Amino acid sequence: MKKSYFIFLGAFLLFYSSFILTNNAFAGVYFITKPQGNNDGVSNKPCQLMGYFYNSSNCGEGKSLFQKCPNGNTYKFCKCDLSLYPYTVSNCTETGKVLGGKVCDNTYYETCKCEDKYQYDTTNCSSPKTLSGNSCGGKYEKCTCPSTYSQTCSGNLIGVGTSCDGKYQSCKCNSNFQKCDNGGTSGATSCYDSEGTKYSNCKQINCSDGGYVSSEPYNQNCTYVSYNGIDCYKNCKDKTCSDGGYLTAVPANQTCSTVSYFGLTCYRNCKNMSCSEGGYLSSAPSNQKCTSFTYNGTTCYKDCVNKNCTEAGYLAAVPTEQNCKSISYNGLTCYQNCTNKSCAEGGYLDAAPSNDHKCNSTSYAGKTCYKDCQYKTCEDYANTYEYEPYGVVCMGPNIVQIASGKHCYQNCTDYWREPCTVSSDCKDLSASYPNNYLQTCWNGSCRCMEGISWTCLNPWNASKNPWALNAEERYKNIYGD
Repeated sequence: MKKSYFIFLGAFLLFYSSFILTNNAFAGVYFITKPQGNNDGVSNKPCQLMGYFYNSSNCGEGKSLFQKCPNGNTYKFCKCDLSLYPYTVSNCTETGKVLGGKVCDNTYYETCKCEDKYQYDTTNCSSPKTLSGNSCGGKYEKCTCPSTYSQTCSGNLIGVGTSCDGKYQSCKCNSNFQKCDNGGTSGATSCYDSEGTKYSNCKQINCSDGGYVSSEPYNQNCTYVSYNGIDCYKNCKDKTCSDGGYLTAVPANQTCSTVSYFGLTCYRNCKNMSCSEGGYLSSAPSNQKCTSFTYNGTTCYKDCVNKNCTEAGYLAAVPTEQNCKSISYNGLTCYQNCTNKSCAEGGYLDAAPSNDHKCNSTSYAGKTCYKDCQYKTCEDYANTYEYEPYGVVCMGPNIVQIASGKHCYQNCTDYWREPCTVSSDCKDLSASYPNNYLQTCWNGSCRCMEGISWTCLNPWNASKNPWALNAEERYKNIYGD
């Protein structure tokens, strides 16, 4: 009894000292039977007793050495390898997952995976089935048929569409069954589905039983009627052109092609008549004028007559004072390209023959022309007179001959014009001037009068007054021939 007690006490002390050495680097309690560093089996017994091992093969599967024994020798403590056993109850908490695989120290596990009941996804749950229940890692607990797949079809019923676990959404009667308006024949099998009761054989009824015909006559139109499940016809009437989409007559102002329809002559492809089809012109001839009007939506022409010169853009006659080129148009002589005549063509001059002539101007063909040309008279020249003006003296050389051959006075100057009542009041200048100039009283003033041996008693006495003579005569009186 005492021996067992001491053995237990020794083991407890060894464990306690190991704990102290492990958690307190400064603890100095050692049980040494031989010097440190010796690897014989005797000196390592304390480390072995505390759970330290010489190599990893002594640790067991999934463990490795990681901490030396406190006495400094090569023995180390064994620990679970977390790279091989990464999962515990504290990190495998996702719904549906459980710890699995190998276990180390009843605490560390190889895997944390979904339970086997989570086995369905889209790869193994095809339509019409759907995934349902809880899920884990993308997989579900269940793969079930929708609730609409509730019909079990058997006997004369067959399923409609695809099935799901042997059930269908609806059932229908086999194709051997049909609806019968008059019921089935004696002994026929019946079947019921969503369309009602159907039979394997229907009781036959003819159209004539209801006063109808079984087919539509080829040349008639009939009203369709269903009679006891069969196709019949009633109210049959002969077909008309309109039944075939044709016309029974040609519309006004149109042309159509004919077609035979069930023995009838009908019309189709109708179109509005053109101008020519209506007996009109589609355009007015260039040498005619026509009445335009709308015919079937088109402008046509009628009542055409030949154009006259003016309507064709020509002249019917040559305008006054113009020259034109003649042209034959619609049997008429018309005129075009007219230009104004020249002065010569009107019998006039373009200008006066010379500066010694004077002419009357006239407007002709848009120009200024000249006519009635004659030599200029004395008065047409500057300061030149046909007669020596009364009361002036024309100094020499004071007589000139103009282009007409006449002699005229020029370089004339006024002289004395003293107030007077009678000629005796005027001075006698005959002694002062070689031409024996005299003065006479004229209109209250003295005027010089030319004379040779005359006296100026009466200025209007033709026998005494040289002013009554024309220039030619006076020229001869003074200068001779």
